[in-house]
Amino acid sequence: MRTPVEVQIWRLAVLFLAGIAVSILFQVYTAFRGVFRPRRFSLHFLDILFSLAILGAAAAVIFLVNWGELRLYVPISLLLGFWFSNCLVGELVYALAYRSFTLAKKGGRWTKTKVIVPSRRFISHASSKAKNWLFPPIADEDEPPAGESPTDESPGDESPPDERPTAGRPTDEPPADASPTGRPPAGEPPAAPPHGDPPNPGLPS
Repeated sequence: MRTPVEVQIWRLAVLFLAGIAVSILFQVYTAFRGVFRPRRFSLHFLDILFSLAILGAAAAVIFLVNWGELRLYVPISLLLGFWFSNCLVGELVYALAYRSFTLAKKGGRWTKTKVIVPSRRFISHASSKAKNWLFPPIADEDEPPAGESPTDESPGDESPPDERPTAGRPTDEPPADASPTGRPPAGEPPAAPPHGDPPNPGLPS
């Protein structure tokens, strides 16, 4: 059974338009890569994802138009549509897509710095204030009041500061066994002079 000419022309036109659509999508994807510059892993992942999407769309179009039959006019129509679109409007589509993605990138950056970040800070500050108002912190009884520091007292020293002994500090009170004249009491022998010096002959024995 021969296919009518009108049906063949319709199939060629649909496949030709499919090639044009693939070319436009390719230019848009290229502009997206040029603006956002994804990293190596992300770039390979996006390439694979875009290729699978294009192959799936082309397979669906071929199945709907030609019932999945691969004829010679199928790849020819797709390639002609891709080449025609790339030569006539490829640069224009790329320029428009590049400008659109650039504006979208600047708008997203402005929205992040002027809207999202201040809103997040305001919400965090308001929530902390509401939390402190609804659930005020309970002060610990062992802690000293604000503005006062605990005294530094050593546990082993219980004497007041004025009664602590001071090294090398002379005492004003004479010892209990000393006489007012500086002489030894009666009935006691004179004390030997230090360092073995002879006794003073002027002192009575």
